Amino acid sequence: MHDAACEGLSGIDCFDAWVVELRDIGYLHNWARMQFALIWTFTLGLPWELGAAFMFSHLVDVNPASITLSWRWVAGLHTKGKAHLADADRIRAMTNGRLSPEGIARKAVIPADGIIVPPPPPVRDFTRSDKAQAAMVLITIEDLSLETLPEMHEIAIKAIAVLTAEHERDRMALNDALRWAANTWPQAAVLGSPEEDGFRTAKALGCGQVITGFSPIGPTARRLDMLGQTAAGRGMLLAEHLRSWDQKAWPFCAKGSMPSNSALHF
Repeated sequence: MHDAACEGLSGIDCFDAWVVELRDIGYLHNWARMQFALIWTFTLGLPWELGAAFMFSHLVDVNPASITLSWRWVAGLHTKGKAHLADADRIRAMTNGRLSPEGIARKAVIPADGIIVPPPPPVRDFTRSDKAQAAMVLITIEDLSLETLPEMHEIAIKAIAVLTAEHERDRMALNDALRWAANTWPQAAVLGSPEEDGFRTAKALGCGQVITGFSPIGPTARRLDMLGQTAAGRGMLLAEHLRSWDQKAWPFCAKGSMPSNSALHF
C-alpha cells in the first residue's frame, strides 16, 4: 500500500493527482497538502511518519518543524484525540469537479501510542542583564526589536552585533533590525558577527555583558549556548531578555494549532 501510494496508484483520483504534482513540480497548495495527509493517514491507513517523509522528500519549500507538527496534527496527536477527515464533496468543489474521489474514510482511527501529550516544561534558567554593566547588543532571528524594551535604555550600549543566519529571508530581517538598533544607539560600534572577533572588540570597548533575546529551544538556542562559553572566556556574561508576555503565555500553549484548519501550514 505504501509503495502504491508513493507511485500515485492508490486508486483515489485526487490523491494520485497530487502525488504526480508533488513529484513533477515539488509543490502543492497548502489545503491540498492537508487533504493529502488526511487521505494518507485515515483512508490508506498508512503511518503519518511515512507520509511526512514522502512529502518532505519532494516539497521545494519544506520546513522540518512545520511538516512534522502538521502531520501529527492531522493524525490527531496534537489536539488530544481530535481528528479531521477529507471531504469528497469539498474536494470536488475546490477543484471545480476536476477531481472526484470515492472511497474516502468516514471514520478516523487515531494511533493509540501517540495521544499522550506531555505537560509543558518550565522556562529554562537563564542569566538576566545587569544595568550596571555596559553591554553589546546581540540581535538574533528570535528577537528583532530589542531597542523597543524600556530597560535596554537604562544600560550603556557600546556595541551591536548580529548572529548570522543561513536563509536569505532571515538575513534581510536581521539587516533591517540592525539598522533600527544602530539608529537607536548611534554611539555604539557595529561589529557584525560576534563569532568574528566581536567579543574581543566588545570587551575592548568596555562591555561586561552581551544582551540578546531569549531563545527557548532550537538552532539559535544551541548557538547562544556555545557563544555564552566564548563570552565567558572573554570575561563577559551572556544575558538574555525574556519578554513578560512570553513568560505568561507559554505555559498555556498546549495545542498543536488553532481550531481552524486555515491555521495549519505544512
